[in-house]
Amino acid sequence: MLCPSIACTALLAVIALPAVPSRAAEDISLRNERTAICFARSEGGLYLSELRCLRPERSFLAADTHGGPLWRLTLRPPTYAADAEVSLDSTAPCRTEAHLSHVGQTQQATLLWAGIDLPGESAALDVTVTVDLPPGEALSEWRIAVANRSEKLGLWTVDFPVLPSLHVSQRGVLAVPLGWGTLRQDPLRTGDYTANYPGLFATLQLTSLSDRGACLYVGSHDPDGYVKQINWKTRADAGCLEYFLRGYPEDMGRPGKDYQSPYPVAIGCLPGDWFDAAKRYREWVVSEAPWAPKEPLEHYTGSPEWLKGNALWMQSNGGGTTEPTDHLLECISVKQAMPDVPMADQLYWWQRNWPDQTQFDEGYPDTFFSLGRGEVEIEALRKVREAGVRMVPYTNPNLVDARTDYWKEGGWRFAALPAEQAGRHDRWIADLNADAEEGKPVNVTMCPFSPERQEIVIQWARKIVGEFDFDGVYLDQVACVDATRCFDPSHGHPLGGGKHWVQGYRQMLSRVQQAIR
Repeated sequence: MLCPSIACTALLAVIALPAVPSRAAEDISLRNERTAICFARSEGGLYLSELRCLRPERSFLAADTHGGPLWRLTLRPPTYAADAEVSLDSTAPCRTEAHLSHVGQTQQATLLWAGIDLPGESAALDVTVTVDLPPGEALSEWRIAVANRSEKLGLWTVDFPVLPSLHVSQRGVLAVPLGWGTLRQDPLRTGDYTANYPGLFATLQLTSLSDRGACLYVGSHDPDGYVKQINWKTRADAGCLEYFLRGYPEDMGRPGKDYQSPYPVAIGCLPGDWFDAAKRYREWVVSEAPWAPKEPLEHYTGSPEWLKGNALWMQSNGGGTTEPTDHLLECISVKQAMPDVPMADQLYWWQRNWPDQTQFDEGYPDTFFSLGRGEVEIEALRKVREAGVRMVPYTNPNLVDARTDYWKEGGWRFAALPAEQAGRHDRWIADLNADAEEGKPVNVTMCPFSPERQEIVIQWARKIVGEFDFDGVYLDQVACVDATRCFDPSHGHPLGGGKHWVQGYRQMLSRVQQAIR
């Protein structure tokens, strides 16, 4: 958080650093009893020179660190043309300053890169980085702000923070949020990892690097679900790792639009390993994240009691040549063998009567307004329910088939327009329609932000739970697919990056839950 210049003037030790320094400059050091962070300068500008765990004593920076960027930016014109992209980083020629101050008891380093040139535009950008280290706290908070005065280019990606020279021994462990979480032994050999949050390959915003009793915690403390990309890269030539977090600004490519971190990146040193980092992340989640229950599951009123007490889940699937009812009726035998065990079935392909359906994910959403194979399937559902088995059928609110009536009657308006198609919306829709007219399955990711789009999913839920008496609705892909950076201005959200994907689904899920109750 930047201090107002008047209020903070008396507190700041200001060091003006020319683009080509002619004298030594004082380091900017943050230090408490747990973590030490230092910024210095070289001919390439300001850089991170120390990142040290003090309890236990352990440095996570390579010993020969003498520079490397703290941030990287890409910019594009309003046409989004990739071949017109401009890239730069914190080594760009400009005027640099560094300030050390206190905000209350918190130490704050403020680093400024002022008057950065862009092609054909002088002094078009200023970049400010702040790092806060509270007293007694292991974790510091890092933020970046970009003032954009360009009349031609808008921010496309913001890589921050960049930690370019992290060192770890062969006994070290890199923990990444792949699925349930994955440990990478000997990270200098196995540490390459890139994943988009939120999604199956980045289920948390936390990574950690632990070695010999010390753990480097790197996590985004973002309760709103802004789309981001987590990156770890092995640098075999330098014998180190690089970490960077890629942010996607709202209204990507809009000239003159500024950017400011909507959340801090927490970086610091903990005693222990990945498990201690996970516990610390959980403390933040329970305290700040709206998706985390604030009470034990047994007391949580957002889930039905039967779901909390269910002991066994089964899955019936009518794929291939097997009829859906064959697998469904097998649930009765399982229940008869264990009559006192609460159990439920997750039904797949229960709706398989859409015309010419040959693959699992086809015909959305039209297929959900038919109960599949009619009276035979309805009778099977009745028998399973009477046997005491709960049933929750599969649905998919993320995809729509371009061959369906829903799409043709206007559903195409809610398609999520991806970055690679931005600027050619009408041509893209025409291409999808052409494929659909040839009979090809054409599944299109939909933007969940629009209330009109949410309404169709609510209608499915009302029919499935109300008319067909199921016990709930399974909404697939909501939490596992990568967020699409939608560039359709008619949807009413900022274009490209931001939090509209999570906002839309959170609202949709809340409305579905209210509807089926």
